[in-house]
Amino acid sequence: MNFKVELDEFYMDDDSEDLESELKKHIINSVVYEIFKRIETRVKSEIIKAVEDQITATVGTTIQNYCTDYIKNGTMNSHYKETLVKDRVEQKIKQVIDTNSSYDQIKTIGKKIADELKIRYDRVFAQSLIISMQKAGLLKENSIATLLDDGSRKNEMQKGLGAK
Repeated sequence: MNFKVELDEFYMDDDSEDLESELKKHIINSVVYEIFKRIETRVKSEIIKAVEDQITATVGTTIQNYCTDYIKNGTMNSHYKETLVKDRVEQKIKQVIDTNSSYDQIKTIGKKIADELKIRYDRVFAQSLIISMQKAGLLKENSIATLLDDGSRKNEMQKGLGAK
C-alpha cells in the first residue's frame, strides 16, 4: 500500500510533546484515516453492486409479471374500439393461420390453372401437328375428328386448313 502523508496540515500545540512523537501521531492518524477511507469506498461499491443486482433481478421479474398481467387483462384501442390485448393477439394469430390456408388455396388454384394450360397446350400442339400432316397429304379429311378427342375442334382445324 502506498500512503501519502502531507505535512502541510501538521501543526504542534504549545503543550505538545516533542516533535518526533507529534509526527508519529500525525502519520498514524493519516494512515488510519486513509485505510478507513479506502475500506469505506470498497464497502460502498460492494453494497451498490449487491443492491443493483437485486434491483435488476426484482425489476426484471416485476416487468415480466406486469407484461403478462397486461396481456391477460389489459385493453388497447384497435380499430377505434377498446379490446382486450389477449383477444387482439388471438385475432392476429388467426389471421396468420388464415393467411397460410389462403396460401394453400392459392397454391391449389395455381396448380389447377397450370394443369388446364398444359391440357390446352397439348391440344394446340396436337391440332398443329394434325394440320401439318393433313397439308402434307398424310391424313384423310374424316380422320381429323378421330384423332382429336373433341369433335368440335374439327371446325377450328378446317378453318386453319382453309377447308370449306
